[in-house]
Amino acid sequence: MLSSHLSKGMQISMEDTGAEEGLVVCRVDQGFPLSEKVKVVSLREFLDRK
Repeated sequence: MLSSHLSKGMQISMEDTGAEEGLVVCRVDQGFPLSEKVKVVSLREFLDRK
């Protein structure tokens, strides 16, 4: 089951690398925000991003 919160490790890695946006690609029908800077997306949504 998908966790509905952002892990501490993901938060730290985004801070360390200066990432402005994060994506979690997983098996969902439609994406949704996980936090202000991180979104869960389906593989199709990821591949369709420009």
